[in-house]
Amino acid sequence: MGDFFALGVEPVLSISAEHGLGVGDLIDAVVERLPPAAEPDAAADAEPPTAVAIIGRPNVGKSSLLNRLVGYERAIVSAVPGTTRDALDTPLTRHGRAYVLVDTAGVRRRGRVQAHLERASVVRALRALERAEVGVLVIDAVEGMTEQDARVAGYAWERGRALLLLINKWDAVPAERRDAAALAAEIDRRYPSLAVVPKRIISAQTGRGVERIWAAIDAITAAHRSRLPTAKVNAVLAAAARAQEPAMVQGVRPRVFYATQVATAPPTLTLFCSAPEKITVAYQRFLLNQLRAAFALDGTPLRLRFRARPRDEARQAARPKAAAGKKHKPRQWKRH
Repeated sequence: MGDFFALGVEPVLSISAEHGLGVGDLIDAVVERLPPAAEPDAAADAEPPTAVAIIGRPNVGKSSLLNRLVGYERAIVSAVPGTTRDALDTPLTRHGRAYVLVDTAGVRRRGRVQAHLERASVVRALRALERAEVGVLVIDAVEGMTEQDARVAGYAWERGRALLLLINKWDAVPAERRDAAALAAEIDRRYPSLAVVPKRIISAQTGRGVERIWAAIDAITAAHRSRLPTAKVNAVLAAAARAQEPAMVQGVRPRVFYATQVATAPPTLTLFCSAPEKITVAYQRFLLNQLRAAFALDGTPLRLRFRARPRDEARQAARPKAAAGKKHKPRQWKRH
């Protein structure tokens, strides 16, 4: 102990981590130096924090974006791909709203993932996305949207996560190619499923456009948690049916009677109709487009579930029972 006291650093505590000696004194010393507890924020307690997973391929600037958003060097940034190995959670409060930013490892194509550690990192990144509410997909503006970027976006969308597309490294794009509108249009043309996903041009290196990310996150979170008015939903569906009826399948034309919202995050509607199994995929897509045009649902999936009306289900369930209970009488032949 004397050698350490000679350094002039106080206090010096002697402990044994293996046997627990002096650990209590260490805890007391730590508690004494903690800052006073902050007053509870009523606005932050009113709703759960928004979990935001920053996802994308390796070396697209995810960790640089996290550091820029939180305002200090939270994550290690390196030009070597694969620096981030595990998901890194960073809670923060901004303007009375609570967030949890999750920096994840880069997700490469399955064929390029070789090391066991990298495979584990990819699994953790996908799990971090599953426990988040919003996925922020970061792509490289120089390389543009790739097939792997589209796969990651599809993974988030299929799991019901709100999605925001950030086009990073805009400062590295040559001046003659800096056309944000043309780039967004090209992404929508190549990947039509991403047309409803908001897109923002940023540079995590210089800070360009980073401040506007918060407003975009709040907007898609509100859409993700939104509850649609039942009366307006049914009015939109009625107008859609008048404009285009469902296609006839095997001599039966399905009919949509009414709809109700059964869940949020993402918004989920149950549509009660006749012959729900005969609603074609094309007509489902048509109804989705009509509903998206009527409601502000950019950046969030919208799920439609089709089922028969309760009375129709009860009638259908009763038919086999009646048929089973009825005895078949052999045909009687009359002698003439």
